[in-house]
Amino acid sequence: MKKIIFIGILLGAAVFGCQLNAQVKRPVVKPKTATAKSKSPITVTKEPVLRKIDFFSLSPDDAVQTLNDELKKLKITLNDINEESSYYYDITGKRGDLLSTSRTLVFDNKFQAIITSDEDDLIQEVSFSMYSGNTKQVKAVRNMMAYGGWPQVALADNDTTYKNGDIIANSSSYINKNDKGEVLNESYTVLIKRIVPYTYVPKNFKPFDPTSLNVYNNAEDIGYAIVELMKKIGINLLYKNENRPITLDEVLSNYSCDYKFSNGVSLTINTSIARKLKFIFIDSSDPITFSKLKKTLGVLQWQKTESDENDDDYYNHDNVIAIVSSYGKDIVFRINPLPGDTKTRLENTSAPTFNELVELYQSGTSDEVAESITSSYMNQIKVDTVKNILIPDPVGDKFDFYYATSSNAYARCYFNYNNPIFNKSTRIYIGSSDMDYMKNMMAQYLSSEFRSKYIYEMKMDGKTVSYPGNFDQIWFRDKVASELQTAQILAEKQRQDEEVARRKEQDRLDAIEKQKQRDAKSAETLKIMESILKGSFGKKQ
Repeated sequence: MKKIIFIGILLGAAVFGCQLNAQVKRPVVKPKTATAKSKSPITVTKEPVLRKIDFFSLSPDDAVQTLNDELKKLKITLNDINEESSYYYDITGKRGDLLSTSRTLVFDNKFQAIITSDEDDLIQEVSFSMYSGNTKQVKAVRNMMAYGGWPQVALADNDTTYKNGDIIANSSSYINKNDKGEVLNESYTVLIKRIVPYTYVPKNFKPFDPTSLNVYNNAEDIGYAIVELMKKIGINLLYKNENRPITLDEVLSNYSCDYKFSNGVSLTINTSIARKLKFIFIDSSDPITFSKLKKTLGVLQWQKTESDENDDDYYNHDNVIAIVSSYGKDIVFRINPLPGDTKTRLENTSAPTFNELVELYQSGTSDEVAESITSSYMNQIKVDTVKNILIPDPVGDKFDFYYATSSNAYARCYFNYNNPIFNKSTRIYIGSSDMDYMKNMMAQYLSSEFRSKYIYEMKMDGKTVSYPGNFDQIWFRDKVASELQTAQILAEKQRQDEEVARRKEQDRLDAIEKQKQRDAKSAETLKIMESILKGSFGKKQ
């Protein structure tokens, strides 16, 4: 699926700031006695009542314990706790101080809770996800959070938001249906969250125009412009999250900033490590609002390039691609750098692992692989040896591509599909002056499941070297093809050697025969000479 899926977009937020209330008690219901029409007593079962919890007055550990104690009343058992921390990062991608910690509580009955605290270990957000469709449990959780009496600030299809001071509460539900319209399951989400007022004002305000987007747009300015655009169509901002780093395997990948609006509208703006604009993601849970957004943003008037198997429609305007999903009710703007902006194009790439390169090489036809390379890396590029920079090469090989290995280095990779300049068994070539990356790539190969299928050759400054040691080039060759090629080379060499030996033997035999012929000729010549001499001698007598 080509559409970029953003992880961590919250449908809402909020929390209540009430004092911890005493446990609510319901009057005891006495068993009904049998009537004339009833032969046996009817007993009414009292539902468990959860006490109201002020999560923001608790420490994260106390919140975990309290939540576990309360959910036990609903016979929901805690199975696991996963803890994950987020950190600040500088412009080079170096990790800094703690930003937040999330504790994910995994319960049975398809129930999950996440408690998020800041760097001071103060709870900032609590979310609940319930996938069992048990409406009694949902009602109990909502009552536990005690936001029902708060002012309602936003209402959309299956999405309601409440506010109490600096705390927002959001309750939403989603019904998943099959192609026949039959309900498969129903899920519920409840969030409580502390918020801060949105006060940002750009120095030079420009109305939001998706046709003029470029990677150098200020993300905060774009967010403000979209907030103002939403106001014009009756959609109000509820809160904005802080810009958060997104990491993959503890390595900084990009930044993401979320905005939550009324009418079930969410906005996410994604930027690169260098804070350059990459994606804008807008979605709405309300079909009427989504229709209004499509019309307001004007993307349906752009050139339509394709539709994929997920019914996502792709529209293009210069360097901006808009992906419209009617099923998901979302619009994604992908902002690409201009072809000549090789610096940004390189920044938007990331170094693949050895396994990822092999899987990409084997992922389909050569045309399909070329398309994947173009979408993820930087191809049709060449090196300006005078300025030592990368420049566009429109006629360049699509299988010759580049990607960033660090903030100031890159690697060149080549996929060989019967290119005559390469050894026939060569499949993947990698070259880089980043020694740390090259050694890491070699270590990945040595521990890879594909190791048995590939052999390697390393070079440094054009000369073959052995591992370990420094090297700036690696040729990964198909083991079977290489062995076959080696066998063919040996067989050819043997054939050539045998041919040389045969020719030598033939030359020897030819030489002997010629010598015999010369000897025979010489003998004949002697006989003639003798005959002539004898004849001359007889006449003289």
